[in-house]
Amino acid sequence: MKFLTKLLYKLLVDDEDGELRFFLKLVCFFVFTSFVSLPTFAQTNSPVQLLATPWHEIEGGRVRVALNNGKEGKHFEGIIEVDLKPGWKTYWQNPGSSGMAPEFDFQPSLNHQILFPVPQLFIDGNDWSIGYKGEVMLPFYVEKDTKNAAFKGQFTLGLCKEICIPVNIPFDFSDASDKTPLPASLLAWATDKLPKSKPRNLEIYAREDGQSMTITLKHLDDETIKAIFLDGNREEIGPAEIVKKSAHEMVFSARIISRNSNAPMPITYIVDAEPIAFTGTLVVERKN
Repeated sequence: MKFLTKLLYKLLVDDEDGELRFFLKLVCFFVFTSFVSLPTFAQTNSPVQLLATPWHEIEGGRVRVALNNGKEGKHFEGIIEVDLKPGWKTYWQNPGSSGMAPEFDFQPSLNHQILFPVPQLFIDGNDWSIGYKGEVMLPFYVEKDTKNAAFKGQFTLGLCKEICIPVNIPFDFSDASDKTPLPASLLAWATDKLPKSKPRNLEIYAREDGQSMTITLKHLDDETIKAIFLDGNREEIGPAEIVKKSAHEMVFSARIISRNSNAPMPITYIVDAEPIAFTGTLVVERKN
C-alpha cells in the first residue's frame, strides 16, 4: 500500500500538463457514483433480493416479514423471521392444547402456504404445545393475484412464556420506503433448513379407531427416527409417543382429541430423523 501511495505521488508531481490528474478525477468520479448507486439499483432491479418490514418489537422478542421483489413466476416467496427472548416460544401449525398457529390474513385473500422447520414438543403439567424457541425462520409462498398487484395484510402468531400473547404484524409491500433490503441467501438458507421429502426406502402408514391413531414407520438401519409431529388440520390430534421400537420399525401412538368429520382423516407430519428430517401427508386408515 505504501509503495502504491509513493508511486501515485510521484506520477502526480511529474504530471506537468495535468492530464494524469484529470484522468484520476474521472476514475474517482465513476467509482464513487457506482458505489453510491449500487443499493438503489439492487432495490429496484434485482429479482432475487428480499425487502423486509421493520422489526415488530414485542415483550417476548421481535418479528418481521420479508418478501422477494421479483416480478416473474406465479408465486411470491418470503420468510417470517422470529427472534425470541429466553424463555419464550412460538408455535407450529398444530400448536397444542394452549397455543396459536401462525397465519396470514391477506387483503384481498390469497392462496398461500407457510413452511415449517422441525419443531419441538413442550410439556408443562397437563398442557402441551409444539413449536420453537430462540430464532426461527418460516419460509412462505403466496399465489400472485393478477388483478391486484398490492401485497398487504397482516401476519398473526402466538408467543408464550407464563402467559400467551397473540401478536399481529401488519404489512404493505406496495410501499417500499420503510423496507430494509436483505440478501436472497437468507431465504435460501431458511429453505435449506426445512425437512425434505420422505426417503424412498421408508414406509409410513397410519390407522385410527376413533379414539387414537398409530403411525408406523418401517425403515433401514441408516435412519434414526427421533420423533414425529402430527397435524390433522380441522381434526385435533395430541402429541405422538413411541410405543414400539426395533431395528427396522418404529410405532407411535397419538390421541384423537376431537373429530369434525367421519371421512378419512388426512394428516401432515414432520419426522425428526437422522441423517435428514422429512415431511409429507398421508390419509389415516380406519380400523375395522
